[in-house]
Amino acid sequence: MNPTAVKLATAAKSQWTYVPMIKFLGPKIHYDSSSKEIKPHPFSAGLLPTSKDLISVPEFLSKQRPFKVVPYEKKTATVKTTSKTDKQATFTNRPLQDGEVSSINNLPLQYRFKPIEPLEMDIIEGGGVEL
Repeated sequence: MNPTAVKLATAAKSQWTYVPMIKFLGPKIHYDSSSKEIKPHPFSAGLLPTSKDLISVPEFLSKQRPFKVVPYEKKTATVKTTSKTDKQATFTNRPLQDGEVSSINNLPLQYRFKPIEPLEMDIIEGGGVEL
């Protein structure tokens, strides 16, 4: 490097300071790795895995309800308005017309997703390309 480039670089460095583009929220959390005490994770709301407030997985799953599909029904309004929401598109249940499909699996072959080849799947499952 020539001396002028070094002078310009040092001059630029003295005038400008590096400001990171990523802004982290909150204080930096310091962990004491020498301590053997079991502590909750800072973002776990103070709960430990052995806490009484936690419920077991089978109990949690027993409270889950199956997904239920409910058909959409448009409610008819008796009051006529001229707002922008009236001009927006609304869903109407109708039979399919020419050129329309109900699933991407019914599209012509040129528009469908191409399947993943076995070699590509092996590379993905192996963690990427080895260099």
